Amino acid sequence: MSCPLRLLVLLCLAALLSAASGRAEALTPANRAASRDARALLAYIDSLRRSPDVRVLIGQQIGQPGTFEVGYREGVEGLHKATGKWPAMIGIDYCYPGPVSPKAVAEANALLIPFAKAGGIVEASAHIGNPWGGDVRAMKHGEWSELFAPGSAANAKWQDDWRKVADGLAELQTAGVTVLWRPLHEMNGGWFWWHTDPATYRKLWNWVFDYMTRERKLNNLLWVFAPNAGEDAATYYPGADRCDIVGLDYYGRDFNIAGYTAMAALDKPFGLTEWGVDPSGRTADGQFDLRKVIAGIENHAPAARFFLTWSSWTNAHMALVDNLNAAEMLADKRSITRDRLPKLTTSPAAPGGQSR
Repeated sequence: MSCPLRLLVLLCLAALLSAASGRAEALTPANRAASRDARALLAYIDSLRRSPDVRVLIGQQIGQPGTFEVGYREGVEGLHKATGKWPAMIGIDYCYPGPVSPKAVAEANALLIPFAKAGGIVEASAHIGNPWGGDVRAMKHGEWSELFAPGSAANAKWQDDWRKVADGLAELQTAGVTVLWRPLHEMNGGWFWWHTDPATYRKLWNWVFDYMTRERKLNNLLWVFAPNAGEDAATYYPGADRCDIVGLDYYGRDFNIAGYTAMAALDKPFGLTEWGVDPSGRTADGQFDLRKVIAGIENHAPAARFFLTWSSWTNAHMALVDNLNAAEMLADKRSITRDRLPKLTTSPAAPGGQSR
């Protein structure tokens, strides 16, 4: 057998053996300096993606400044009391509608840390205010180049807000907590000030990515790209080397999600980064049958491997505990609750952490 032919045969055999083993190369984190725990969490979520069986991490958002404690007490502890199960994931918003308050960031971390130490997954977002003035929904602004111009008022405000957020994420890093970090989300929705064209959005994302990873050395973050559900969602994608997980913020009951096909094709773990029965709250009456969530995902968005249920607010019963058949949904073999998670951290558990 000639050398070229022998080499071809060996390569084919190697490919067949690799396929037969069912093993895939570990997904490389966007931040090449990512911690061992961050890599372990990413590998776990990616293993769910690669599995032919639909298994979904159950998440519950607990609110924004002023609502963290009640959101956790009612939406997480209340769920455990009612069902005997903890969600696999909890999420917070460090600031809404802005500005960033270090006190609020600390209050959020006081809930995230023990939940993570007890074996759970945590997610964080930040609705920072408009650097040109106003809150997150103030849409008027100057030239985008001002944000990147040292010495400008907009740049000073932009940097100060991200510094305060980074301080909070650094506290989590010190505590050994990995974070699913979802900045600048719903950029295609038209209701947050960072709504712009895809090229400019990628500049905003890249600035935050570089600041958090290179300047602040935050290696505990897994970067989550999360547009609003829509056919244009994937056009804002920052690139495979700039995010770890992709998702869509989707509110609805039928799980026919606009933009799903393009987002699920991006070769990243995919999830529903926000989910709720109805965005307006007008029909979030607490009568939704939660057993339909996993079925809806399996039938219409089978790539999804997690969903983060939004918290309830006045006259909007979004939270899991506020709807029907939560216990049955959490007991479903396709649902992953905190007790079904593998050990994903090398950090020691916090004293009494199982209470959270």
